Amino acid sequence: MKSIIEEASSFEKAVEQAWERAGKPLEFSIKIFQLPQKNFFGFTKISAKIGIFFGDVPQAEKQNRQSRVFAHKIDNVTDQQTQQAAREKESEAPFWTAELCTIAQEWLQEALRKMDKPHVSITIKPQRHILKVQFSDALMHENADDERRFFGNLSYLMLSAIRTKVQSPLKNMQISMRKM
Repeated sequence: MKSIIEEASSFEKAVEQAWERAGKPLEFSIKIFQLPQKNFFGFTKISAKIGIFFGDVPQAEKQNRQSRVFAHKIDNVTDQQTQQAAREKESEAPFWTAELCTIAQEWLQEALRKMDKPHVSITIKPQRHILKVQFSDALMHENADDERRFFGNLSYLMLSAIRTKVQSPLKNMQISMRKM
């Protein structure tokens, strides 16, 4: 039995290149060593690696090898399906839960108290991945650009504090702040 290991940007390209290098045999088997991974922009980050086996092999050994390769493929597919289901479940989960809103409100009230602004009331409205926070009074009496920067920094600190408290990355979650 002869074998060739091939690496390419996609599984299909690796199989085709290995098959051509092997002389286009009529009977062959493929073993997947590594599936390709792509980055955010769709470029190949990790290449696909496969092995192609061909040549004269007794029938009993052929069946044994094919069952092992097929079992490996099933394991790879099952792992991918499990990962896909976990991603879908994570994306369907509610973003701003009541617990997270309570934590956010308590943190913000404490921050206002430390800024000597306990009289300022806040309204919190969760909308999917954005937590909208409105203040009853201005926190700064300077220009609008400084206030926008202040709200951006306060939002960042608030989200960092919530992440620390719940010990979760809280991906794709945002906080929007403005005065009423």
